[in-house]
Amino acid sequence: MILAIDIGNTNVVLGGIEGNDILFEARMATDSIKTSDQYCAELKNILALFDVVPSMIDGTIVASVVPPVLNSFRTAIRKLTGKSCLVVGPGIRTGLNIRMDNPTEIGSDLIVGFPGETDADFAESLAFVESMQFANLHVFTYSPRGGTPAASLPGRISAAAAKERHSRMQAVADHSKRRFAESQLGQTLPVIFETVDRDGFAHGWSDNYLAVRLPAELAGGGGIRQVPATRETLTLLAGAERETVED
Repeated sequence: MILAIDIGNTNVVLGGIEGNDILFEARMATDSIKTSDQYCAELKNILALFDVVPSMIDGTIVASVVPPVLNSFRTAIRKLTGKSCLVVGPGIRTGLNIRMDNPTEIGSDLIVGFPGETDADFAESLAFVESMQFANLHVFTYSPRGGTPAASLPGRISAAAAKERHSRMQAVADHSKRRFAESQLGQTLPVIFETVDRDGFAHGWSDNYLAVRLPAELAGGGGIRQVPATRETLTLLAGAERETVED
């Protein structure tokens, strides 16, 4: 039997799969402050409700949008079954067609400094982001909002620690984005131009979210333009600031 787990922001959905049959389905609340031992115990209790013992599990596959919880689950599954789990991500053969030449071009958002985030959690998240080589990654530092469940969670990260983690994660994101931009050199990108700066350069975005610049007289009057990706046209590699004025 394969144990399939989907970790969402609110709920964790899990099910047992044998061939083409779903043997059971269950849910638990997503809780970023639970330890791997707590998740291990909760998983064991849920499996017992369906008369499933760990020895019946041949393997586990996990999809997650909550990195700190994923880390806890990976450890919990290893403790429970004695086996490492497979984590869904680019390169995994799922049988589903992702209609993107490079799925990492979609980009991602990431919060650092969430309550309960340990040094080990952050280190694993940092390593994960480095391995993914995102084309675009928006890094945010957690800030409490009154009336939200997270605002009352224990384990608040100090402002200094959160700032330091943000800086380290942003450095990885910047390096990854530059590496992606360099991988596009020599390609021809479809671009929509939006603004013109004081130096006469039009600025716009390619279909894979790269900032592009071109002399305004070459950018045309609107629509999609096909632009060769060079160190002069890719804003990031040209080091150009997007100081813009109205057309």
